[in-house]
Amino acid sequence: MKARESQSDQYAISLFPMFNILICTLGVLIFILGAVATLTLGVGKSALILLPDGMDGTSGTHEKVPHYIEWDGSSLIVHPGKESVRFEEDVREIDTFEKTYAYMDMVISGSSLDKLIHNIGQSNGNDYVVLLVRPSGFKSLYEVRGYLESKGVRLGYEPVGQGWSLRVPE
Repeated sequence: MKARESQSDQYAISLFPMFNILICTLGVLIFILGAVATLTLGVGKSALILLPDGMDGTSGTHEKVPHYIEWDGSSLIVHPGKESVRFEEDVREIDTFEKTYAYMDMVISGSSLDKLIHNIGQSNGNDYVVLLVRPSGFKSLYEVRGYLESKGVRLGYEPVGQGWSLRVPE
């Protein structure tokens, strides 16, 4: 009886080598997928902002015109011209909103940003601001948003990566 058992063990098929090959192949594929994802997300970070057809005011279907302003925590940058206004003082550290808005008015006055804010505030709702907010600007977003809204500016905001370069339509 023992002779038969040893003969059947001799001709048994083992699936262990096949499972090893499958596991190694799976590991290599996961490594390749991780490398491709890392390279895709890490190289050449930029954001291209595109408008749907008619959103630039050229078509009769949509008459709203967006204006892009970037906030990084210390500067407001008007796009696409990249004109900027820098705040030397942290707007979160000012005691009251009235003093904060007065300080922002003082820094912004006479700049192209001042003219843009005035024009948008006086428009009949056709123009609005998209505030592009860097992570460094989120702490003081409340103050900047409040200032723009106090000037009658309709706005929305969009978070953008800290190191991303922005390409905004003209």
